[in-house]
Amino acid sequence: MAKRELNVFLYGDPVGTLTGSGSLITGFRYQSGYSGAALSRSMPITKRSVGRQTASAWFTGLLPEGEELRRAMADAHGSRDTTSMGLLESAGLDCAGAVQVAPEGDLPEREQRFEPITG
Repeated sequence: MAKRELNVFLYGDPVGTLTGSGSLITGFRYQSGYSGAALSRSMPITKRSVGRQTASAWFTGLLPEGEELRRAMADAHGSRDTTSMGLLESAGLDCAGAVQVAPEGDLPEREQRFEPITG
């Protein structure tokens, strides 16, 4: 099966890499030098990779439950893949909350705020 890697962002900042093999999530690793908040208490910041079971459960929790909702999400993003790894690859920038997942080269849009300057 082909190895897949997806970038993970927290509030738009790079956090680490989610790895998969085919449709399976196989692990997560924080990027070297990352010093921000851990994604979860179950995934503390460490140099070692977070294992398949923990990573799969946590990242799958970012997605809708049930095949019908997963199919609708995949369709909305032009994909047919309703597996967790497939949905994170095609729709991971639209996950609920502060975490976003994207293929190499795709970056989350940063919210821009402007305040008028008054004299």
